[in-house]
Amino acid sequence: MTATCWRPELIFRGSVRRASIALCALAFAACPNRAPAADQVEEFAAFQYYRLALSALERGDLEKAESRLAKVTSFASDWAQGGSMLGFVRECLGRPGPAAEAYQKALAADPRNAFAWHSLRKLGAPLPGDTAPTGDAKTWETYRAGLVLLTQQQVDEGIRTVFEAARAAPDWLEIRNTLAYLYEMHRTQGDAVREVQAVLDLAPQDLYARQALAQLRPDEAARQRSTAPTDGLKYPQWAGDETNAQFERQLFALVNEERRKRGLNELLPDETLTKIAREHAAEMREKGFFAHESPTPGRREPLDRYMLYETRKPQTIAENVARRWGSRPSLNESNIRGTHADLMQSSHHRANILREGLTHLGIGVASNGQGDFWVTEVFAKPR
Repeated sequence: MTATCWRPELIFRGSVRRASIALCALAFAACPNRAPAADQVEEFAAFQYYRLALSALERGDLEKAESRLAKVTSFASDWAQGGSMLGFVRECLGRPGPAAEAYQKALAADPRNAFAWHSLRKLGAPLPGDTAPTGDAKTWETYRAGLVLLTQQQVDEGIRTVFEAARAAPDWLEIRNTLAYLYEMHRTQGDAVREVQAVLDLAPQDLYARQALAQLRPDEAARQRSTAPTDGLKYPQWAGDETNAQFERQLFALVNEERRKRGLNELLPDETLTKIAREHAAEMREKGFFAHESPTPGRREPLDRYMLYETRKPQTIAENVARRWGSRPSLNESNIRGTHADLMQSSHHRANILREGLTHLGIGVASNGQGDFWVTEVFAKPR
């Protein structure tokens, strides 16, 4: 699940997972009396820069991804996964020479690195003569296609394609690690934990998997319901307005339950806020974006959308948005509860849900035929 929240004085972008990464990094640096060994510090730095590089890659910012991956290889020159991803990004930037150099360094670190081996062959660069890759060319092509989709900001299709590659080659660690990252950023910690644990079962010293598992807090993640696609997955049909309205009411009740527990006033349903929330959720689905800012002129911010229907500005307005990518099935009571739980785990989203002075709430849920759904919660105190 990915989520963002909006308040008049602050726009918070990212996900619950990214926030936890920042906290973990701070905690790691805040223990001067228990300094880790130098190689542990370098591994941790390589891991963090690698994740930042993947984040830049997803945004299509390949220059930034390259600079971050160069940092990765400086901290962990013997980590083939970092070098092979650097080669891929340089290829995307139209730099075949530097790409081949990165792939060759990856193969020097791990002569059986399949991604680097097949990529070098594609470039027509010299290949090591005494080794063979651990992965086949067809799986390499599928995985590479998934990465290309991510650079084009087609995240859902990219995840599906990387998943297909992982299913075809479950022992290809680099693919499983990439899938773990994507699940963490766009799905649940439980999905990500399952992937990194599978990698560690095959390679207990894998750099990415060890660092990721330490940050994912598996004791907490294990309690989350896994929603990863599996063999035989059948997506439900689009749920329709009445089913979506049912889940809107469920989320509304969950918000008021949280407020009631803390002695706060329960929020009242509001027709205008509900209309705004439904329209924004549907627009995110139809136009393929996930943000508080709408690309439609006149609807950019939550306040803009509010003023389309009201003549006076509210005293307070706030917004949470969330999404879940196709699961088994995605739009069901369990996943709606999971979405609410994820929002409550983020301080910014929780602050909106528990904000004092609010009086009204509107919630919109939109879904599609692949089991994906989008949620918008609009909180306000009208004048």
